[in-house]
Amino acid sequence: MRLDSNIRIKKGFWWFIPLLSKYTANAIYPNIYLPEEVYTNLESDNPKPKYVGTLIHEQTHIKRQKEIGWFEWGMRYVFSSSFRYQEELAAIKEQVNYLRK
Repeated sequence: MRLDSNIRIKKGFWWFIPLLSKYTANAIYPNIYLPEEVYTNLESDNPKPKYVGTLIHEQTHIKRQKEIGWFEWGMRYVFSSSFRYQEELAAIKEQVNYLRK
């Protein structure tokens, strides 16, 4: 699969944030940061469906950040548990729709 230029391997400062290091994918507009294992697998000719689902999940966050504005989205995501819950539900819905196919 060919990945867009905004999809990157997590490295550098990510390793200083234990909960966000190599175990999670993150979307910070306009980029998506993936663990190296996930990124490498997605670049292959036959990526694992669970990793494609992860990418779709993060792409949903990027789309919402663009719609709302990355700063406002980020502040609401950090400080509002109900907003965060709704955002995760929207992203999980897209991810599950893909995985069900």
